[in-house]
Amino acid sequence: NDLMTLRAGFEEKLDLFTHEIAVMPIVEAMEASRPAQAFPRGERAAYSNWGSNLVALIIEDVTGEPFETFLYRELLTPLGMSTTVLTADSPNAEDTTIAKNYRVKATGPEVVPQIDLGAFAPIGGITTTAADMARWMRFHLNRGELDGGRLMSESTYALMRSRQFDEVPGGPSRAHGFADVPYRATTLYGHTGSINAFYSNFLVSPELGFGVFISQNTSDSFEPLTSVPHRVFDYLLGHRYG
Repeated sequence: NDLMTLRAGFEEKLDLFTHEIAVMPIVEAMEASRPAQAFPRGERAAYSNWGSNLVALIIEDVTGEPFETFLYRELLTPLGMSTTVLTADSPNAEDTTIAKNYRVKATGPEVVPQIDLGAFAPIGGITTTAADMARWMRFHLNRGELDGGRLMSESTYALMRSRQFDEVPGGPSRAHGFADVPYRATTLYGHTGSINAFYSNFLVSPELGFGVFISQNTSDSFEPLTSVPHRVFDYLLGHRYG
């Protein structure tokens, strides 16, 4: 619960994104980039990519298999997410075209080399498509079921969507990895993402039965990732955006 609600108390470090650490086996990479314990465990929220990657290592320890094997067997393949890739060695990597990402400069757009996260692929290495994210979204809106295939019971899914910590009732919090954000007359669950110049945002409203996924391959502005989903939800809620 502490890891999934960002309450393990680790400081955030950026050296886990370096090539020298990324090429290490996951256990060695985790040890080489181990952060300090900045807060007592369970006391307060503090975002930690390292802590999230620790979840992947725990899965490997419990299952005795690579995280990627577990991910494809338990989620991606059953959900039909055939154009979602974790690493260059993923089963469908050769068949998936990867977009380029650009940094916009005064002289025009400049291609940014893609970062290979290696051992830290579980916390930001996924490459996907809008079509696959639509399937991921429907899986969550259907509370653990997609196209007649149920991967989670409704009771388990309800538990996953419950707040483990709720210090400020009515304020934003976390529900097992997803941001849990009250917004007007609904609650939005989701997560933003960024690596290189790729930015994305995923938000669903179970009450509205609707979700929005937006992604861009330039780093000149983060604003569309917030304004576009909010405009859509405002329209559905009968509000004028702004």
